[in-house]
Amino acid sequence: MISVVIADDEERICRLITALGEWDRLGMRVSAAVPNGIEALEVIRRERVDILITDIRMPGLGGMDLIREVNQISPQTRIIIISGYSYFEYAQTAIEYGVKGYLLKPINRQELNETLQKQAEEIRRQTEEKRVIQGIVEENEQAVKRIRERLVTDLRAGGVHALTKTQLSENYRFRYTEGSFFVMVLKVCGRPGEPGPASLKIFREKWEETLAAQMEGAAQDLVTGWDEDGCVSILSSAPSSGGQIRRAARESLSRLVQVQESLKIRILSVGLGVEAEDPGELPSSFESAKKASYEYLLSGSGQVCADDVRKEVLGAGSLLDHYTRNISPALETADESRAADAAMRLKEETAASGGRHGWEVLELVRQAAVMLLMRLEVSGQGALREAFYRQTEGCSSEEELFEALKELSKSQVAVLAQNRQDDSNRAVRMAKQYIQQHYMEPLTLELVAQQVQLTDAYFSVLFKKETGEGFAKYLSSVRLDMAKRLLRETSYPVAEVCRQVGYNDVKHFTRIFEKSCGVTPSVYRKLYG
Repeated sequence: MISVVIADDEERICRLITALGEWDRLGMRVSAAVPNGIEALEVIRRERVDILITDIRMPGLGGMDLIREVNQISPQTRIIIISGYSYFEYAQTAIEYGVKGYLLKPINRQELNETLQKQAEEIRRQTEEKRVIQGIVEENEQAVKRIRERLVTDLRAGGVHALTKTQLSENYRFRYTEGSFFVMVLKVCGRPGEPGPASLKIFREKWEETLAAQMEGAAQDLVTGWDEDGCVSILSSAPSSGGQIRRAARESLSRLVQVQESLKIRILSVGLGVEAEDPGELPSSFESAKKASYEYLLSGSGQVCADDVRKEVLGAGSLLDHYTRNISPALETADESRAADAAMRLKEETAASGGRHGWEVLELVRQAAVMLLMRLEVSGQGALREAFYRQTEGCSSEEELFEALKELSKSQVAVLAQNRQDDSNRAVRMAKQYIQQHYMEPLTLELVAQQVQLTDAYFSVLFKKETGEGFAKYLSSVRLDMAKRLLRETSYPVAEVCRQVGYNDVKHFTRIFEKSCGVTPSVYRKLYG
């Protein structure tokens, strides 16, 4: 609706114009009819006025003065003046001030409405032009925003290697003159109850707003991109402003922590990548930022890590080997308890290994899970693996990671046990479990067959069919595997190792060991201990 204000010191003129105007047809309304320019100006200052109809001569603030004031405070207001013949020279001057219409007294209905209609058409035309222009501007801004955010998308996907300064400017509209580049990774996850879309939107806007404010003066340009795990920010900094960038990152995180509870979002950490002197080094900065963002697993959430933690210090290979040896008997016998113990032993060995980084522990747990699923030969491995990855992405500590591995081990071994429950060879699995638990004792085929409630002859045939080897050979391999472990991991004398794995004769044990491994127990310890 177009707003109209009438100003004339003659009340009858105000009433006449109000009565003659075809306001509904024209899509207009009379907001106010006032007796002088001062009151008209107060209305214009207070609210939006599209059209002012004013007498050219009024006491106090005259028409000409009113026109000048309105042009200053509300230049979009269109002015129509009314005057008698004797003051026509004023009308000519008013036209120089951009007055859009001129009405002679006495007011003529047709002339009034024609003048008003012309102004209404102009107002609507300009409004439509502004709307179209605004739409184009917003569309262009969104297009530029998408182009800039593609820099983050391409960086995540590994598509910005050997990036040049020219490509950075032309392909991504990223501003840079001189200085360095940094990549920052914000890690977040939802708390129980999960944040809704509105909370996520508020959180993301708050982070971008806070980061931009804190980086002002330190960063030449800043672009951010989001995914379900958090935010990646790329910024160019002025020379020698690395310290300021780190302080700004810490202050930004500190301010966001204050709103995380109300939005049901848990901030885990911020990883600040190594300083990159050239756009081509952005992938290196991103790698270090991403790995640094996982330090919360060891040091707690809500912190900024600006250290370069890319170098491996954990020795995950040997830890995985130990886990493989520990989990194998559990998988062979479908023992949930032993599967859980294997996960907890991996946790203990990891903690005892000395130095480690958060990302290394995460990768170790994931690799252990992958190995477990492969050994189980479960169907739908890909989906299970991805689900476990998502679960571990939301873990807030090293403790939670290993607990997740423990629960995965138990659940999958439970499925394995259930699948085997009705298997006709259940007796063989029970026999293997019994052998695994009693290999250090004097065992015979007859004794184990009795334990699984089968005749000696039937058990012998069934065992060989299921395992591909005879009872004696299987028992020997279990004992020798344990002997190898004791030789690698303990300082027991060979005679004690012999006794602990169920042999009474050291010479006999040595002969069997050398035949199986190609070297004597003593040499094996020197090679692998």
